[in-house]
Amino acid sequence: MRIEAADRVKGRAAFAGGLLVTLVVASPALAQMQPPTPRQQFNEGAVIDDPQRIYGDDSDSFSPLAIVGSLGLSGYAALATEYSDNVARVGEGRPMSSRFESKSDWIFRPAAGLNFSRALGRNNISGNASIGRSYYARNSNLNSNRFALSGVGDIALGQACNTSLRAAWSRRDTQKDSFEEVVSSQTARTTIGGSVGCSTQAGISVSAGYNRNWVRNDSNDPDVDRSFADVNSQAAVGSVGYRVGLRGQVGVSGNWGKNIYVNQYVNGVQNETEIRTISGFGSYRIGNTLSANASIGKTKLTSNIEGSNGFSGMTWNVGATYAGPRMGGNISMGRGANGGWGGSANYSVSRFFSISASYRANDRLSFATGYSHSQADFYGIAAIPETEVSSRNLNDRVFLGANYALNSMLRFGLDLNHHRRSSTPADYSYKVNSVVFSLQARI
Repeated sequence: MRIEAADRVKGRAAFAGGLLVTLVVASPALAQMQPPTPRQQFNEGAVIDDPQRIYGDDSDSFSPLAIVGSLGLSGYAALATEYSDNVARVGEGRPMSSRFESKSDWIFRPAAGLNFSRALGRNNISGNASIGRSYYARNSNLNSNRFALSGVGDIALGQACNTSLRAAWSRRDTQKDSFEEVVSSQTARTTIGGSVGCSTQAGISVSAGYNRNWVRNDSNDPDVDRSFADVNSQAAVGSVGYRVGLRGQVGVSGNWGKNIYVNQYVNGVQNETEIRTISGFGSYRIGNTLSANASIGKTKLTSNIEGSNGFSGMTWNVGATYAGPRMGGNISMGRGANGGWGGSANYSVSRFFSISASYRANDRLSFATGYSHSQADFYGIAAIPETEVSSRNLNDRVFLGANYALNSMLRFGLDLNHHRRSSTPADYSYKVNSVVFSLQARI
């Protein structure tokens, strides 16, 4: 659907903008690609951060596994049973949309998948495929399927260079915080990209990367059309680094990204934004368990639509990860300008903070907890009202979880989650609590 500025907003749903920007920590927007660096090697079975556990339905489709598995082929089947006291994401004392039968609901999510990883000399290939479905006991109109495919190839180029090629596709129910109002809708994402890096014995490294991303939205509600948020993105990054000892690196990087909103037109001109960032970065690793990284720079965002808001300012990110045999932890914070995710606002400027920890009591029992906070200011185009429904969101999330492994194949999980969102305007503020019981069988 092509949207012209003169078109009136139709339908009883307000098209809105709201992305849980703490997801940037788990999956940065393509226009904010990080300089390619050697992948950190964790011990097999090490405990690492799991974004899906923190963000639940708002997590990115391509989240990493919580436990680093061994090489080879493995499969899993899982069933998650969730009780949520606010699937409609409606504020206290506010009327619920007529599309819902109940504010609270039981949700059942069966899923199955395959993971593959194989070393080929100095090269490695890996892949993942998964399928699942969400069943709502009281609001069956929200029922939806989930599909995901991804693959990565790491290839050594001589003794000094390496390259990584990757591709991913997913189709799933729309992340709850991508739009202000919850309706039955799906988001399809396709990503392809690659990076190459070379280093010298003197400690100098040069790297470059490029990604393309396609996001498409569709809705099962005849009164809601979310195709206005469809976006094609591309991004490139280049960096020069210098090795500090055997475990660290400092350097400078440049990022460029372009987002094309394929169904947004103003006076016949298609809406496009560009993001450019110049930054300095550093990272340091202690053994195979502890790593830290930081970056600071200047970001400029521009739009080709006359009269639209741009952005120019400092952006930064600091993070540390610990992945030991019994304990794991992650902390990150920063400020970023992000766009191209397929939500209703064209871009956001966000500040975020996230901390999580996990503990393996023994071979069977483990625990995890975490907290995240974000403040996002959203920007669209006044001539396209769907992009400017919300101007600011404050999100706070807390989770507490436990896993129990009955044996090497069967694992049980229990998670408690709380999410509070304060929005401007206040119509889109809400809080939601959920309890999730999960069962997973691994082959």
